[in-house]
Amino acid sequence: MSATLVGGLTEQLVRGRSLGLAIVSTVVWLGFILAMSRKGGDFNRRLAAALALLSIAIQVLLILSTWIPVIEWPVAIWSGVAVMHLLSQANNSGAGAWR
Repeated sequence: MSATLVGGLTEQLVRGRSLGLAIVSTVVWLGFILAMSRKGGDFNRRLAAALALLSIAIQVLLILSTWIPVIEWPVAIWSGVAVMHLLSQANNSGAGAWR
């Protein structure tokens, strides 16, 4: 989670956001990860780790998109699909994430 925090701050600062806005948006994203990693009050460390690793990959690609603007939309679309797929797999009983 600390790598996700650093990656989020770096991504926001590279994009030219203020430090305050970078902190707020990164903390909100970490809160989203923690909130989605709970089901019925139980905390799922595997799902939180998977979301954090996926977030790091998304942040790296978004940093690259500041220098290669044409990849920003594909990164945004892929990241949305990837996060939703991971969350839907975690909610299916066959995925094993909530066992």
